[in-house]
Amino acid sequence: LTANGFRILAKGGKLTRINLNLAALSDARLEVISTMPRLTEVSLVGVKGVTSAGVAKLAALKKLQILRLDQLALSDDAFKGFVDHPTLMQVDINNAKGLTDKTLEYLGGMPKFGFLYAEKTGLTSAGLAHIRNPAIFGNIKLDGCAVKPEELAILAKFTGLWGISLNQTNVDNSVVAILAKLPTLRQVYVRESKITDAAIAEFAKFRELLTLDVGVTQVTDAAFKGVVFPKTTSLSLH
Repeated sequence: LTANGFRILAKGGKLTRINLNLAALSDARLEVISTMPRLTEVSLVGVKGVTSAGVAKLAALKKLQILRLDQLALSDDAFKGFVDHPTLMQVDINNAKGLTDKTLEYLGGMPKFGFLYAEKTGLTSAGLAHIRNPAIFGNIKLDGCAVKPEELAILAKFTGLWGISLNQTNVDNSVVAILAKLPTLRQVYVRESKITDAAIAEFAKFRELLTLDVGVTQVTDAAFKGVVFPKTTSLSLH
C-alpha cells in the first residue's frame, strides 16, 4: 500500500490492530497510521524504510496498548514522545539496534507499562531503575543484554512479575534470593548464565514456579538429588 492507500484505511476509523511485519514502509505511511484513532496494537517487526522519526509519530495513538518493533534500527528518540503515554502496556524491541537505557527513561513513566521484551539490545539491568511503576510489571526479557548481578536487587520491587528471562547474561546465584521475594513468579529463564547447583534447591522453594530453564549452565545432576518442585511442569537442563 502507498501512503494514499493507508489514508483510505484510516478513513474507516474501525481498525484496532495492524500487522505490517517485514513490509516495505516509509515514515509517511507511519504518519497516516498514527491517525487511526482506535488502534490498540501495531506490529512492525523487521519492516524496511522507517526511521525513528516515523516511529515517534505513533505516540499520537492514545489507545495503543501493544507496540512491536523487533529487528529495527532505531535511536532512543523514537520513544521520546511516549513519555507518560496513557495506555501503552507492552513494548517489544528484541534485536533492535541503536537503543540504550535512555529508551527506558522515556518509557518508564508510562502508567500502564507492564511488559518489556528487549532481547539483545543496548538496554542494561541499570535501566530498570527508570521504571516508575514496577509493581504492575508482568514480564521482562533482557536476554543477551548487559546484566550485572549487583543491579538486580531492584527486581524485588516488581512484586507482580510472573516471568523473567535473563538468558545469555552474567546473572548468577545471587539473583535467586531476590526472585524468591516475588510471590507470583511462574517463569524463570536463566539459560547460558552463571547459575550453579546451589541455586536449584532454592528455586524448588518457589511456590508458583511452573517453568525453569537452567540449560547450558554449571548445573549438574547432583543439584537435583532429593529436590522436589511442587508445581513446575517444564524444566530445561540442556
